[in-house]
Amino acid sequence: MGMLFPLGVAQAETSSQLVTCINLSTNSERISHTGKCRITQEAQANWHVMNSDSRLPEQGKSKTISICSNKPTSTLSYQIIRTRCANHQIRTEYYRSTRLVQAPTITKVVATGHDTAQVSLAKDPNANPDAPVAYYTITSSKGQTKNIYTWGELNLTIDNLSELTAYSFTVTATTADGTSSVSPSSDSVTTSKYVAPPATASTVVPTPVAQVSLLSSDTASVTIPAGATSVAVSAPTLGNPSLSFGSQAASVSATISSAVNPAAGSSTPFAVSGSTKIVDINVSGLTGSATVCLDASPTAKLWHYVGGTWVDITSSHTSTQVCGLTSSFSPFTGEDQLPAPAFTLSTSTRSGNKDSVITSITSTKTAHTQTVTYSVSPALPDGLSINASTGTISGTPTVTASAADYVITATNAALGTSTQTLRLTVNPALSCADGGPCIIGATGPGGGKVFYISAEGFNCGTEWSSTGSPTGGQCHYLETTPSTWNGVAEVTRKWGDRSRTTVIPGVEVIHDSNFNSGLSEANIGLGYKNSINLAALYSNAANYAAARALACDFGGKHDWYLPNFAELKQMNISLRSTGDFATTDPYYYWSSSEAVQDSFLAHTGYVALEFGFHDSNGPFWITFVDESHYVRPIRAF
Repeated sequence: MGMLFPLGVAQAETSSQLVTCINLSTNSERISHTGKCRITQEAQANWHVMNSDSRLPEQGKSKTISICSNKPTSTLSYQIIRTRCANHQIRTEYYRSTRLVQAPTITKVVATGHDTAQVSLAKDPNANPDAPVAYYTITSSKGQTKNIYTWGELNLTIDNLSELTAYSFTVTATTADGTSSVSPSSDSVTTSKYVAPPATASTVVPTPVAQVSLLSSDTASVTIPAGATSVAVSAPTLGNPSLSFGSQAASVSATISSAVNPAAGSSTPFAVSGSTKIVDINVSGLTGSATVCLDASPTAKLWHYVGGTWVDITSSHTSTQVCGLTSSFSPFTGEDQLPAPAFTLSTSTRSGNKDSVITSITSTKTAHTQTVTYSVSPALPDGLSINASTGTISGTPTVTASAADYVITATNAALGTSTQTLRLTVNPALSCADGGPCIIGATGPGGGKVFYISAEGFNCGTEWSSTGSPTGGQCHYLETTPSTWNGVAEVTRKWGDRSRTTVIPGVEVIHDSNFNSGLSEANIGLGYKNSINLAALYSNAANYAAARALACDFGGKHDWYLPNFAELKQMNISLRSTGDFATTDPYYYWSSSEAVQDSFLAHTGYVALEFGFHDSNGPFWITFVDESHYVRPIRAF
């Protein structure tokens, strides 16, 4: 298939130039016998004859076309676009550049009236002469668009703008080969105020379509006759919506009804409640844009749900309504914008230590309930993190960091952002004695040696519970005093008196049938409770082991106690190589655990460090409670 155009006799010879016109709607192509194309309907393409030994000038950015024409001896004159020619025809190859036009450059923008503006473009020195611009498309920041078929004119005018409204503009250029990328946005200009011309006898003031009443219904279908310019719907439940537009040559149909919020609550910039009216407006047959108005407070915005989000299209207010200009329809509402997602921090400054858990910094939302996402900049020191949902900053820093400001940002897609600043410092790691992490053999906060570590934590304190430690939670370490805790040498005391005939309430009892149960780590931390209950019966520190251990104030600490059987075992495992235990007979240390065998006796744990052949449990003995053995206080922390 091709297009045939008659030629004059002189045109029967092959021309070095060819002009074709591409239909902008159907993309069909014809040969122009005048060298011009139809404005608003076609895009022009300029072709050059290609000699048989020539190469395409821009590899990958050129195209060719084959033209069949009459021979000079023919009685007919014509040209046809075809890929193959008959024997009686002349075949000529043409080529042209298909390089796409660049994004236009806006040099100036001027508001030329209350509803018009003019955008000036720079001449493109690199324009492709083979594919001239067919038309420019100018788009306003409020959504109005206009195609301008300039054929070389670089001053573009757009109309149907709103008075006293700020606009910026972007422009694209369309050629036979497609549309350019969008230009950078222009500067902002504001249209002037509309001044009505003086009324004359011949002035015709358009009147609204007869009002539609919806006092008890939430749906209206309205037909607006040709020539009418507005419609008002009396529907308090819908905010008394109205539409106004330019005079139409044909009738326009509108359907107005109540709607549900099409967006998620977290992306809605206004409060949706029982009083928030969302109105669905659908219009068909309308050419151009329209002004939509809804009842609202003088401070409300007119929101339009378009492109998957609520957009503020407010252009004007009256005392009772808010209006906006639009060329698309569906949900609208008039509501005040919610405040930005403000929040507070539990503190504006925090300092911590490397390798120690910091006290968490929490965030609390204020003045709104919308979902926000929290972030922080710059990045927090290694080991610390922010919870994106709650804004809580927590963790254990693994590096030191000088005092610096960290900006915490709360973001909501609909409401914007708000920030708070945290001043954070990470000091060098604390020693074990100062409250930092400990290792076996380290000096503890009480000045003794650490001999037991539990990462998971263990029950401790007077009630042997998970809330009984000095820090209000489980304990993680045990430390023991040195042999000179009493000032000069080891201390010996009795455990109790043989006159008893019952076990002591609240004191751990280990039966001789299963001593290993008393050595279990599950019993770690129980010594403090044992000591308190044992000292309640034998309270004289001058005579009895538990009371003496509880009275110990070594290192300024007052929570020392007599270790139980399991704690003595751990002391033997960890410290039997230090040599800091009694080296003369007897080698026995009292535990706070009571033993049962024929009579009421007490366990003694034997920490004999000078005997390398002893196993990790160490030998232990059941002995009479009124014998004197060594007392070595310990504490949990």
